[in-house]
Amino acid sequence: MAKPEQGSTAQHKRDQEAFQAWKRKNNIVRITLLSYMTDEFICEFEEYGTTQGMQNALKQKFGNVFDTKLKQLVIKFDNYKKRSENNMRQHMQEMSNMMRELKIAGHVLNDQQEVQAVVRSLPRGWEYMNAMLTHNDSIKTFADVQRHLKLEEERLMAISNHPEVNMAQSSKRGGSSHKHKKGGNNVKQDDNVEPHAKRAKTNKRKADVPERIETRVRLLATTVASWDTSLMSALRRRR
Repeated sequence: MAKPEQGSTAQHKRDQEAFQAWKRKNNIVRITLLSYMTDEFICEFEEYGTTQGMQNALKQKFGNVFDTKLKQLVIKFDNYKKRSENNMRQHMQEMSNMMRELKIAGHVLNDQQEVQAVVRSLPRGWEYMNAMLTHNDSIKTFADVQRHLKLEEERLMAISNHPEVNMAQSSKRGGSSHKHKKGGNNVKQDDNVEPHAKRAKTNKRKADVPERIETRVRLLATTVASWDTSLMSALRRRR
Protein backbone atom coordinates (compact mmCIF):
# COMPACT_ATOMS: atom_id res chain seq x y z
CA MET A 1 0.00 0.00 0.00
CA ALA A 2 1.42 3.34 -1.06
CA LYS A 3 1.70 6.19 1.40
CA PRO A 4 -1.11 8.71 0.78
CA GLU A 5 -0.50 12.37 0.08
CA GLN A 6 -0.59 14.89 2.89
CA GLY A 7 -3.69 17.05 3.14
CA SER A 8 -6.22 18.61 5.49
CA THR A 9 -9.44 17.31 3.99
CA ALA A 10 -11.58 14.58 5.52
CA GLN A 11 -10.58 12.19 2.72
CA HIS A 12 -6.87 12.77 3.40
CA LYS A 13 -7.51 12.04 7.07
CA ARG A 14 -9.27 8.74 6.27
CA ASP A 15 -6.48 7.72 3.90
CA GLN A 16 -3.86 8.40 6.57
CA GLU A 17 -5.77 6.33 9.14
CA ALA A 18 -6.10 3.40 6.71
CA PHE A 19 -2.40 3.58 5.84
CA GLN A 20 -1.35 3.57 9.51
CA ALA A 21 -3.57 0.53 10.21
CA TRP A 22 -2.08 -1.34 7.23
CA LYS A 23 1.43 -0.38 8.30
CA ARG A 24 0.94 -1.84 11.78
CA LYS A 25 -0.42 -5.14 10.41
CA ASN A 26 2.35 -5.35 7.82
CA ASN A 27 5.03 -4.91 10.49
CA ILE A 28 3.46 -7.64 12.66
CA VAL A 29 3.36 -10.18 9.80
CA ARG A 30 6.85 -9.24 8.59
CA ILE A 31 8.37 -9.67 12.06
CA THR A 32 6.53 -12.98 12.47
CA LEU A 33 7.97 -14.33 9.21
CA LEU A 34 11.48 -13.25 10.17
CA SER A 35 11.16 -14.87 13.61
CA TYR A 36 10.72 -18.29 11.97
CA MET A 37 13.95 -17.90 9.93
CA THR A 38 17.51 -18.77 10.84
CA ASP A 39 20.10 -15.99 11.15
CA GLU A 40 21.31 -16.67 7.62
CA PHE A 41 17.92 -16.08 6.06
CA ILE A 42 17.09 -13.15 8.33
CA CYS A 43 20.07 -11.25 6.93
CA GLU A 44 18.91 -12.07 3.41
CA PHE A 45 15.21 -11.20 3.70
CA GLU A 46 15.00 -8.43 6.29
CA GLU A 47 15.69 -5.86 3.57
CA TYR A 48 12.15 -6.31 2.27
CA GLY A 49 9.98 -3.68 3.90
CA THR A 50 6.62 -5.24 3.03
CA THR A 51 5.23 -8.67 3.65
CA GLN A 52 4.25 -9.05 0.00
CA GLY A 53 7.79 -8.31 -1.16
CA MET A 54 9.21 -10.84 1.30
CA GLN A 55 6.71 -13.52 0.22
CA ASN A 56 7.55 -13.00 -3.46
CA ALA A 57 11.26 -13.36 -2.69
CA LEU A 58 10.68 -16.51 -0.66
CA LYS A 59 8.56 -18.02 -3.41
CA GLN A 60 11.18 -17.24 -6.04
CA LYS A 61 13.95 -18.84 -3.94
CA PHE A 62 12.08 -21.82 -2.48
CA GLY A 63 9.17 -22.28 -4.87
CA ASN A 64 10.07 -25.83 -5.97
CA VAL A 65 10.92 -26.88 -2.44
CA PHE A 66 7.63 -25.46 -1.20
CA ASP A 67 5.60 -27.39 -3.76
CA THR A 68 7.41 -30.61 -2.90
CA LYS A 69 6.85 -30.06 0.80
CA LEU A 70 3.15 -29.39 0.23
CA LYS A 71 2.76 -32.61 -1.73
CA GLN A 72 4.47 -34.52 1.06
CA LEU A 73 2.12 -33.02 3.63
CA VAL A 74 -0.93 -33.92 1.54
CA ILE A 75 0.23 -37.52 1.05
CA LYS A 76 1.04 -37.89 4.75
CA PHE A 77 -2.35 -36.54 5.75
CA ASP A 78 -4.32 -38.69 3.31
CA ASN A 79 -2.55 -41.90 4.36
CA TYR A 80 -2.15 -41.24 8.06
CA LYS A 81 -3.26 -44.03 10.43
CA LYS A 82 -3.69 -43.98 14.18
CA ARG A 83 -0.63 -45.23 16.02
CA SER A 84 -1.15 -48.02 18.52
CA GLU A 85 0.77 -46.19 21.26
CA ASN A 86 -1.47 -43.11 20.98
CA ASN A 87 -4.88 -42.77 22.52
CA MET A 88 -7.71 -41.14 20.59
CA ARG A 89 -7.07 -37.71 22.10
CA GLN A 90 -3.44 -37.77 20.95
CA HIS A 91 -4.42 -39.09 17.55
CA MET A 92 -6.92 -36.29 16.98
CA GLN A 93 -4.33 -33.74 18.11
CA GLU A 94 -1.89 -35.01 15.46
CA MET A 95 -4.60 -34.83 12.81
CA SER A 96 -5.34 -31.26 13.88
CA ASN A 97 -1.65 -30.32 13.68
CA MET A 98 -1.38 -31.68 10.13
CA MET A 99 -4.45 -29.76 9.03
CA ARG A 100 -2.94 -26.62 10.49
CA GLU A 101 0.29 -27.19 8.54
CA LEU A 102 -1.68 -27.69 5.34
CA LYS A 103 -3.63 -24.50 5.96
CA ILE A 104 -0.43 -22.52 6.50
CA ALA A 105 0.91 -23.97 3.26
CA GLY A 106 -2.19 -22.74 1.44
CA HIS A 107 -3.96 -26.10 1.17
CA VAL A 108 -7.26 -25.54 2.96
CA LEU A 109 -9.55 -28.54 3.48
CA ASN A 110 -13.32 -28.32 3.66
CA ASP A 111 -15.34 -30.00 6.42
CA GLN A 112 -16.15 -33.11 4.37
CA GLN A 113 -12.49 -33.69 3.49
CA GLU A 114 -11.48 -33.37 7.15
CA VAL A 115 -14.17 -35.83 8.30
CA GLN A 116 -13.27 -38.40 5.63
CA ALA A 117 -9.57 -38.12 6.50
CA VAL A 118 -10.32 -38.92 10.14
CA VAL A 119 -12.53 -41.86 9.13
CA ARG A 120 -9.70 -43.30 7.00
CA SER A 121 -7.24 -42.93 9.85
CA LEU A 122 -9.16 -45.10 12.33
CA PRO A 123 -7.58 -48.47 13.22
CA ARG A 124 -9.03 -51.94 12.92
CA GLY A 125 -11.86 -52.65 15.28
CA TRP A 126 -13.43 -49.23 14.75
CA GLU A 127 -15.33 -50.11 11.57
CA TYR A 128 -18.66 -49.55 13.32
CA MET A 129 -17.56 -45.96 13.98
CA ASN A 130 -16.65 -45.52 10.32
CA ALA A 131 -20.25 -46.19 9.32
CA MET A 132 -21.66 -44.01 12.08
CA LEU A 133 -19.39 -41.05 11.30
CA THR A 134 -20.06 -41.32 7.57
CA HIS A 135 -23.86 -41.65 7.63
CA ASN A 136 -24.77 -39.57 10.69
CA ASP A 137 -26.19 -36.26 9.43
CA SER A 138 -25.37 -34.49 12.71
CA ILE A 139 -21.63 -35.06 12.20
CA LYS A 140 -20.45 -32.42 9.77
CA THR A 141 -17.17 -30.98 11.07
CA PHE A 142 -13.85 -32.12 12.49
CA ALA A 143 -14.97 -30.96 15.94
CA ASP A 144 -18.05 -33.22 15.71
CA VAL A 145 -15.90 -36.23 14.84
CA GLN A 146 -13.42 -35.42 17.58
CA ARG A 147 -16.17 -35.26 20.22
CA HIS A 148 -17.77 -38.58 19.19
CA LEU A 149 -14.46 -40.45 19.06
CA LYS A 150 -13.39 -39.22 22.50
CA LEU A 151 -16.73 -40.27 23.99
CA GLU A 152 -16.45 -43.70 22.38
CA GLU A 153 -12.94 -44.19 23.72
CA GLU A 154 -14.11 -43.23 27.22
CA ARG A 155 -16.95 -45.76 26.94
CA LEU A 156 -14.55 -48.54 25.89
CA MET A 157 -12.17 -47.67 28.73
CA ALA A 158 -15.01 -47.81 31.25
CA ILE A 159 -15.99 -51.28 30.01
CA SER A 160 -12.39 -52.54 30.16
CA ASN A 161 -11.95 -51.20 33.70
CA HIS A 162 -15.25 -52.72 34.90
CA PRO A 163 -15.80 -55.91 32.87
CA GLU A 164 -18.29 -57.26 35.40
CA VAL A 165 -20.77 -54.56 34.35
CA ASN A 166 -20.65 -55.64 30.75
CA MET A 167 -20.87 -59.32 31.70
CA ALA A 168 -23.84 -58.66 33.96
CA GLN A 169 -25.65 -56.79 31.23
CA SER A 170 -24.93 -59.43 28.59
CA SER A 171 -26.01 -62.34 30.84
CA LYS A 172 -29.06 -60.59 32.30
CA ARG A 173 -31.53 -62.12 29.89
CA GLY A 174 -30.08 -65.61 30.14
CA GLY A 175 -30.05 -65.50 33.94
CA SER A 176 -33.60 -64.22 34.08
CA SER A 177 -34.90 -66.95 31.79
CA HIS A 178 -33.03 -69.62 33.77
CA LYS A 179 -34.42 -68.29 37.01
CA HIS A 180 -37.91 -68.22 35.54
CA LYS A 181 -37.56 -71.79 34.34
CA LYS A 182 -36.28 -72.94 37.72
CA GLY A 183 -39.08 -71.13 39.45
CA GLY A 184 -41.57 -72.78 37.13
CA ASN A 185 -40.31 -76.22 38.15
CA ASN A 186 -40.68 -75.28 41.79
CA VAL A 187 -44.22 -74.14 41.22
CA LYS A 188 -44.97 -77.40 39.51
CA GLN A 189 -43.54 -79.37 42.42
CA ASP A 190 -45.53 -77.27 44.87
CA ASP A 191 -48.65 -77.98 42.90
CA ASN A 192 -48.01 -81.71 43.31
CA VAL A 193 -47.35 -81.44 47.05
CA GLU A 194 -50.14 -78.98 47.90
CA PRO A 195 -53.12 -81.40 47.72
CA HIS A 196 -51.47 -83.81 50.19
CA ALA A 197 -50.75 -80.97 52.62
CA LYS A 198 -54.32 -79.74 52.38
CA ARG A 199 -55.70 -83.19 53.03
CA ALA A 200 -53.42 -83.62 56.06
CA LYS A 201 -54.52 -80.31 57.53
CA THR A 202 -58.18 -81.15 56.91
CA ASN A 203 -57.85 -84.52 58.60
CA LYS A 204 -56.10 -82.91 61.56
CA ARG A 205 -58.88 -80.37 61.96
CA LYS A 206 -61.48 -83.17 61.83
CA ALA A 207 -59.61 -85.14 64.48
CA ASP A 208 -59.50 -82.11 66.78
CA VAL A 209 -63.28 -81.49 66.65
CA PRO A 210 -64.35 -84.04 69.33
CA GLU A 211 -61.62 -82.94 71.66
CA ARG A 212 -62.64 -79.31 71.33
CA ILE A 213 -66.31 -80.18 71.97
CA GLU A 214 -65.44 -82.19 75.08
CA THR A 215 -63.36 -79.30 76.43
CA ARG A 216 -66.16 -76.83 75.91
CA VAL A 217 -68.69 -79.16 77.61
CA ARG A 218 -66.46 -79.54 80.65
CA LEU A 219 -66.00 -75.77 80.86
CA LEU A 220 -69.78 -75.26 80.63
CA ALA A 221 -70.47 -77.86 83.33
CA THR A 222 -67.97 -76.23 85.65
CA THR A 223 -69.57 -72.85 85.08
CA VAL A 224 -73.08 -74.18 85.75
CA ALA A 225 -71.92 -75.90 88.94
CA SER A 226 -70.37 -72.66 90.10
CA TRP A 227 -73.61 -70.77 89.41
CA ASP A 228 -75.60 -73.42 91.31
CA THR A 229 -73.37 -73.18 94.37
CA SER A 230 -73.64 -69.42 94.38
CA LEU A 231 -77.42 -69.58 94.11
CA MET A 232 -77.77 -72.01 97.02
CA SER A 233 -75.58 -69.86 99.24
CA ALA A 234 -77.72 -66.81 98.51
CA LEU A 235 -80.95 -68.64 99.39
CA ARG A 236 -79.56 -69.81 102.76
CA ARG A 237 -78.61 -66.25 103.75
CA ARG A 238 -82.15 -65.01 103.07
CA ARG A 239 -83.67 -67.68 105.34
